[in-house]
Amino acid sequence: LLHERPELAAKILRALCRSLSDRLRETNDKIGSLFKLARHF
Repeated sequence: LLHERPELAAKILRALCRSLSDRLRETNDKIGSLFKLARHF
């Protein structure tokens, strides 16, 4: 796919990176919230 349709491969890669970035940001927010709660105990 990468060699046959590089423009499509680039779009798929961008979408994958965006998805992973969003998931990582969401996970970081959850962990940050957990640490904020843990500080109160």
